[in-house]
Amino acid sequence: MLLGLRRLQGSRAADVAAVVGLAGLVPFVRVAVVDLIVGVRAADRAEMDALSEQYDDIPGALYWEAGPLLFQIGLFALLVLLAVGRRVPAWSPVALVLGFAALMADLDLLPLGALLFGVALGPVVRTPRRVSAASTRTG
Repeated sequence: MLLGLRRLQGSRAADVAAVVGLAGLVPFVRVAVVDLIVGVRAADRAEMDALSEQYDDIPGALYWEAGPLLFQIGLFALLVLLAVGRRVPAWSPVALVLGFAALMADLDLLPLGALLFGVALGPVVRTPRRVSAASTRTG
């Protein structure tokens, strides 16, 4: 997704945003997977907190803590660049931020966050891709 958005924008700023987002992709997915595992294993909130601490004791803790933010910043920057270039509506990056905010506020808002991600990224699906000169040649 990040690379696809980068290709749609095709600028140096989009390259930087994609690299930042990719740097945070693995920690972002790790947080989601750990939250799911802890949620399934725990009987109550106290047990969730205790189980979460077991997953936090890993080398490179700063990267694993700050990494998800890199993914969010990279994805947001790409959508802003696309909005500035009028490739997506101006509300698209706003919907993305609201989706991330919903997830950070409470995991019970996961369906709302997912809906907002769909709203934010939906216009990208409908954005026509650039056609290269080589693909338009016949013969």
